[in-house]
Amino acid sequence: MDFYLYRVNIYTLLAREELKGRFSSSIISRIAIVSVAVAIIFLLASFLILGAFKENIRDKVFAFDSHIKIEKNYVNTNFEEAPVSTVATFYKKWHELEGVKHMQVYVKKMGMLNHNDEVFGVLFKGFGQDFDRHEFTEGGYLKEGRFPDTTKTSYPEILISKDLASETSLKLQDTVKAVFLKFSPGKTTPLPRPQRYIVSGMYETGLDEVDKKLIFIDIEELQRINGWEKDQVSGFEVFVDDLDEIETINESLSEEVWPQMQTHSIIEDYKPIFDWFDLLNTNVQILISIIFGIACFNMISSMYILIMEKTNMVGTLKALGANDFQIAKIFWFKGNALVLKGLFWGNLIGLGVLALQYFFELIPLDPKNYYMHTVPVYWNWLIILGVNLFVVLFVNAVLFVPVFIVASMRPIKSIKFA
Repeated sequence: MDFYLYRVNIYTLLAREELKGRFSSSIISRIAIVSVAVAIIFLLASFLILGAFKENIRDKVFAFDSHIKIEKNYVNTNFEEAPVSTVATFYKKWHELEGVKHMQVYVKKMGMLNHNDEVFGVLFKGFGQDFDRHEFTEGGYLKEGRFPDTTKTSYPEILISKDLASETSLKLQDTVKAVFLKFSPGKTTPLPRPQRYIVSGMYETGLDEVDKKLIFIDIEELQRINGWEKDQVSGFEVFVDDLDEIETINESLSEEVWPQMQTHSIIEDYKPIFDWFDLLNTNVQILISIIFGIACFNMISSMYILIMEKTNMVGTLKALGANDFQIAKIFWFKGNALVLKGLFWGNLIGLGVLALQYFFELIPLDPKNYYMHTVPVYWNWLIILGVNLFVVLFVNAVLFVPVFIVASMRPIKSIKFA
């Protein structure tokens, strides 16, 4: 027993002395540390920035449009929207529909703004008493003024985008003329219906599809212009509890309202944006695969070279009685020491740079192409911990390859190899 302990102490001390200097300070070790650090930096940047892109753009789209729309499945002969009635059973009992969080009515109508001798084609969206303003106001999209006051007795108020205000040179409380086309019964030529409105506020989303054309107005004003009753609207907007269930709930509602009405989801309405999300995911997956593959290859190569450098030590330890597992464990611990150093520097640099971007917005973006003014960062500590845990587990699995090369070495050949 005493001899066994003595022998174990001998090869343990020998391994420590052999691995103490060159192992941690060699160029090979530094390459392994840098590889892990670079992998962590790219993984953190990819997940946190991509997550922020998705969250910001999705929130903007959902703040100005519903998850699902229910409308008539045809239009009038004059290409005007056909109204639907709010006495529909599904609208009265929407609280009983599974997965539905909120449902509200709307009226939309194409029109033109006429200001300073210029004409701008726009889309007016009428909101009712059941309109949920929470996402709109809490999301910080209202930049100036306030939401239109539907109780005013003078000219009706409208909410326009800052982009549209800049193009039309409109300011808060300015009066602007809008022109709508109205088809009279039996007439094939529409008659213009000019109206005057007051700008009560301005919003900004960064989405050209919204900012360039959408104007919010009281729903009763559009019903009056269309000649509709108060229970007639363009359709219903549906908001769901779980965003991942949009398509499933859309199919369920479609069966509920067919054949008089049809449904379509926001994914269909903004297909280019959601296709862009898929493209981003694909690009990130390719980048991560390349970076992670290089990091793992460098880690395997580094450990293999380090083991080859210590072949004489391995032979000596085996000659003293150390088994394969005990020797492999030495290199295993050293490999994990390199991984931990890489994790430390990777997190320090990666999270540091992301924090600088988050607080100081150092990298700007063109909102016309990216829907926002700066590179966003989505702080999610579960993702950060998950990335680190994944790297540790994956690299440890990769370390099986070089570490257990030790098991195939024979003491005599190992000593002669040196």
